Amino acid sequence: MTQTSATPRLLLVGWDAADWKVIDPLMSKGRMPNLSRLVSEGVRGNLATMYPPLSPMLWTSIATGKRPSKHGIHGFIEPTQDGLGVRPITNLGRKTKAFWNILNQNGKRSIVVGWWPSHPAEPIRGSMVSNHFQPPTSADPDGPMMAGTVHPDLWASRLAEMRVHGTQVTGDILRMFAPQWSGIDQEKDKSVHDLAGLIAETMSIHCAATELIANEPWDLAAIYFAGIDHFSHRFMRYHAGKRIPNRGAEPATDPAIFTGIVANAYRYHDAMLGRLLQIAGADCPVLVLSDHGFHSDRLLPDYIPAEAAGPAVEHREFGICCLRAPGVLKGERVYGGSVLDIAPTVLHLFGLPAGADMDGKTLINAFEDHTLPAPIPSWDDVPGEDGRHDPSRQYDSAESAESLKQLVDLGYIAPPGEDVRKNVDSCVMENRYNLARSHMDGGRPDLALALLRELLAADPEQGRFHQHLIHCFLQQGDRAAAARALDEYDRAAADFAPRAMDELKKRRAEKSDEDLNNERKPDDRKEQYERRELAEKTSGFVFDRLFLRTRIALAEPRGKQKAAARKMLEQMAKGAGKRETTALFLAEGFAAVGEDGRALEYLKHARRSDPESWRALALEARIHFTARRYRQAANFAVDSLSLIYFQPSLHLLLGSCLRHLGDDAKAERECLVALAQMPELPAAHVELARIMRKQKRLGEVALHMAQAQKLRAAAKLRLAQKSAMHKAEADAAVAAVAASKDRSAPVLEHWDGAAPADRSRVVTIVTGIPRSGTSMMMQMLAAAGLAPYTDNKREADEDNPRGYYEHQQATRLHRDAAWIPEARGKVVKVVAHLLPFLPAGEEYRLVFMRRDLNEVVASQREMLRRLGRKGGSLSEAALMRTYTGQLVQVQNWLRKTPGVQVMTVEYAEALRNPPGTAQRLAAFLGAPFDATAAAGLVDPSLQRQK
Repeated sequence: MTQTSATPRLLLVGWDAADWKVIDPLMSKGRMPNLSRLVSEGVRGNLATMYPPLSPMLWTSIATGKRPSKHGIHGFIEPTQDGLGVRPITNLGRKTKAFWNILNQNGKRSIVVGWWPSHPAEPIRGSMVSNHFQPPTSADPDGPMMAGTVHPDLWASRLAEMRVHGTQVTGDILRMFAPQWSGIDQEKDKSVHDLAGLIAETMSIHCAATELIANEPWDLAAIYFAGIDHFSHRFMRYHAGKRIPNRGAEPATDPAIFTGIVANAYRYHDAMLGRLLQIAGADCPVLVLSDHGFHSDRLLPDYIPAEAAGPAVEHREFGICCLRAPGVLKGERVYGGSVLDIAPTVLHLFGLPAGADMDGKTLINAFEDHTLPAPIPSWDDVPGEDGRHDPSRQYDSAESAESLKQLVDLGYIAPPGEDVRKNVDSCVMENRYNLARSHMDGGRPDLALALLRELLAADPEQGRFHQHLIHCFLQQGDRAAAARALDEYDRAAADFAPRAMDELKKRRAEKSDEDLNNERKPDDRKEQYERRELAEKTSGFVFDRLFLRTRIALAEPRGKQKAAARKMLEQMAKGAGKRETTALFLAEGFAAVGEDGRALEYLKHARRSDPESWRALALEARIHFTARRYRQAANFAVDSLSLIYFQPSLHLLLGSCLRHLGDDAKAERECLVALAQMPELPAAHVELARIMRKQKRLGEVALHMAQAQKLRAAAKLRLAQKSAMHKAEADAAVAAVAASKDRSAPVLEHWDGAAPADRSRVVTIVTGIPRSGTSMMMQMLAAAGLAPYTDNKREADEDNPRGYYEHQQATRLHRDAAWIPEARGKVVKVVAHLLPFLPAGEEYRLVFMRRDLNEVVASQREMLRRLGRKGGSLSEAALMRTYTGQLVQVQNWLRKTPGVQVMTVEYAEALRNPPGTAQRLAAFLGAPFDATAAAGLVDPSLQRQK
């Protein structure tokens, strides 16, 4: 694609969790001169984050301009491709192009360092250093760098030497962060160890970045630093002057020693920014941003919830954005930005249009020229070398885990060990929960509902699942469903709270016995986490349930319901005490029951705690609007919209205020913004009709009133239409698979044409996806004279009336391969999923059964029905897609495993032409082989699924 006017190149610096609340005081004292200079030479503003505010999800949204439901990254960890373990999140599940991929196919060179997640490094035009460019571990300071960390390989050894280990951080460097660090008793307090590790991690990324941008040509350099987030999680409590939990004992170290660490970490990042700017050149355009902020005052919570992403409660909802580039305003502020807006803005800087499927917008108000090129439908559909991983390496981790459940329930793979199973299930659960929250944040509670119901069915003791389900119903306006869900939450809490109390008492008693016997165990983080989780459950989440019951009552505060809601609010006001987090809710509640005076009192408290509370500003605008104080309402609405621009109902309120104030032109513009953000908003059409009636534009008045009436009628059917739409999409996906020309598994064929020299040394393996004809093939080979390696434990049944010819050892290949030598000279059935676990050093011949995937999945479904088992929670289309991807991985394994001979047998061909199939097998497996007996065993009547 031909670009229009563009910047020559761009330096993008990501500071995870950087916050103007910490930066501004430092800049005012001259302690962050490099960022201060950029602010004066360009624009600055807030970047609204998304929920959940988890860095891997957010930085992928920053790179793609899309929400997690589109980009596919849903958490910190993921199941491995075989579903048999978990690992830190990779980029292999990312389903869309990042801005460096788009630039790649437009001839640009990029340097990407440390982005989360970016492992394994993508083969882009330029260089990439993944987020696994960590310093060596303390156990092995000189240990090797993880494979796949650096692209291209020629940079790997050079950059590996630049990693800094915590033990290399000198006292002088430590003194830059904590001048009194030498006064810390390091036997009692490991803070120095933690501080050195964070400094080393940050230094390592900076070393790699400066080396590359100084020595490689580039158009884009995107450098991600996790340091500020990590320094903040560890030391912000001291910066904010918060109480430090010490369990009643005297602190091991004077907290004053740590109070300057966070500020000094910001100053260090500013110094690194100065070096990057020096290398890039004085005229290089620069974009500095963060994915969210970090509470640095009394809003920093005292308690971290006992859940996987619990520390995210310390994040603030606004990150930073600072842009200096040709054509960008100078010394100005931009408002209403979101993390989703970065990718479109980066493309605009290079003269490229955004994709219409991106959820963000170009930050056009930062530019002198507000002209935008028309977006293209999707960059994902634009062909060209984009530098992404080969499709065979990409996969959906959740689908992989579900496909493993399918194979386990079918009996072809032994269940993973208890710890492995729990880890995989917990990983999938957390990622689905994160996806559900992301759907809610994106205004799609209908998509979140199914996920939350599934999560609750698996674990009804998770209060957070109940709470978000209820909020989903409220978001949809279904008060009755929310009330029913809360009743179920009450029943669940009454059941699990006493059990949690009993378990907690038991653990405390065991701990006391250890103390009495002087058998203290070292601190166990897992044990601490589980005890906190139990303590939360013992409370029954009483206050949270009262909060929800009050919110449901407020959904329709009329008549007796209004009186009940007011009573609940009074109860909450007494129970909340000085809890700042409740002030805004109480303000909303008292406003809903018509007590505006009390609502405004609580709003003052909420805004005093957080002056940038856009929700408080929006509510105050609504209260003033109701009281017909239109000038005040407009001012508060503008202030709220300057923080979060995507508030269609507030744009409408602002438009109505402006109409009352006589500014019809601006009023019309705000109503049009409201409709652009929410096209199905009938009140916006009504307001536009009022504005146009004043101007005698009667034809347009009639059109808007008709449109409002049409939308109101359609609103009643909207939920049903959405359900039908999603069902149609799912049906279309299944139909697309069914209509494809090739619905079978990939062909696995790797045979040199020769028979084995000594079959007694060969391990012959019959493999394929379950229900692809592997049992029939085992029967053929047994009839031909090959001894089956089987324990005969799985008896013949309706699904396989002639027997399975299996061995339990083969279903446990992923856990134990020591039995393989016993199978020499024999034939054993191994599901294709487990082939990569075959140990090296053996001579293998694989007979791979290939069958139409529609038939395979239909046969599996019928078998599961007869067995009374569930299998994986996947649609047929998803299961076929996952099986295909896993078999592509088997193909890749075969390419890397020399000496393995493979022959593919088409199931349908074996049924149609048994003699021909038997002759091929005889040539492949060698003599002796009774081809006539093998062919005579085939019975086409056993094929039930066609």
